[in-house]
Amino acid sequence: MKVVLFMATSLTGKTTSGADDTSWVDSSDIQRMDVEMNKCGVMIMGKSTYESFENDLPVGKALLVVMTHDKNLLNKQQDGLLFTNSSPKVVLEVLEKKGFKRAMLAGGEKLNSSFLQDDLVNEIRIIVKPVIIGQGKSLFNIPITKTVQYILATPLANGSIELAYNVAN
Repeated sequence: MKVVLFMATSLTGKTTSGADDTSWVDSSDIQRMDVEMNKCGVMIMGKSTYESFENDLPVGKALLVVMTHDKNLLNKQQDGLLFTNSSPKVVLEVLEKKGFKRAMLAGGEKLNSSFLQDDLVNEIRIIVKPVIIGQGKSLFNIPITKTVQYILATPLANGSIELAYNVAN
């Protein structure tokens, strides 16, 4: 299964300012991510990302997989949502059995790191925003070095640049 990590970051590689503020990501960036989510049919996220959507959760656009250890969420049943505490590898195996060939990963630094560390990320797509953020969460939170291969860079009308790389696994 192909896993595409798709996130917006600052010039400094931050995915949030402070704890969880993503107000600097604009709607055109989210629309680009929605296109990838629809193409994949699945979006994998962690608890914090799930909670950050509040009432704007894109239910119905794709199967949303929330990876969490929160017992309240694990007991929750909702159409279009799958709550799981399985490992990344097991989650991908379940998705493949359901017929999915691609999944979009849009997690936080902990979840992204677990997929990358297990060599489960095939492509990284990043919308680099023209903003400098000194404190906040990053794409990854582990000491790891991975080789990536450039695919393309697309300048966007809002001053951002979308970068795409293949990940050597």
